[in-house]
Amino acid sequence: MSVDIAAKKQKIVTSQAEERIDWKKRKAELKETQKQRKEAKLLKQLEKQRREEAAEKERLDQRQTNKGRASTVSVAVPGSVLDNAQSPELRTYLAGQIARACVVFCVDEIIVFDEDGEDLKSVEGEFKGVGAVFTESQFKEGYDVTIGTSERGNNLDKATVPPFKHLLVVFGGLQGLEASVDADQNLDVTDPSVLFDLYLNTCPSQGSRTIRTEEAILVSMSGLRPKIEAAFSDASTGSPDSQ
Repeated sequence: MSVDIAAKKQKIVTSQAEERIDWKKRKAELKETQKQRKEAKLLKQLEKQRREEAAEKERLDQRQTNKGRASTVSVAVPGSVLDNAQSPELRTYLAGQIARACVVFCVDEIIVFDEDGEDLKSVEGEFKGVGAVFTESQFKEGYDVTIGTSERGNNLDKATVPPFKHLLVVFGGLQGLEASVDADQNLDVTDPSVLFDLYLNTCPSQGSRTIRTEEAILVSMSGLRPKIEAAFSDASTGSPDSQ
């Protein structure tokens, strides 16, 4: 009899202990479930925030794309750059190289002038010599910043490009920009640098005696790109250098 009572008591104690263990386990499971729910809710909120930020960025980018640039960049090259090409196919290829370089650097206008001062035809009209590039601009107000490129120019690394509305970069032919200016009978100047706001050597300490025009475009626009970006960055932030 006493054995049965003791066994029953032991069974009750064991059952209560198991219930306590089950409750602790259940409580831990509930706590873990709540934690997972909170984490899932937080992740959902973060994902929603990320989508909203991405959508806002896309709207801003689209607005900027639709607005377009307020400034333009024009490049002028002499027709003689094709003289070294020995066949129509090579001339076509060379012209394509120049066009491709201008596209890469977001050039808005390409002007081809005749170094001999003869008629030049392009979508902008007819010009005679390099001087007409300045005087017969398609822009009503003309080019407010002009850059000439020459190995006799100032070091590009030390130059600063001011903010502009219409920028013109002029390249010379096989004999350089000086020869293009000398050949224009309408220009009465002995120093080509006086025609430009900036007269720059875009490849100082060059390793070759001459640089082809198609090479000069790539080198020059690569060097000018950060200068152009800095010009508008300084203007927007009100830097003293931009005043």
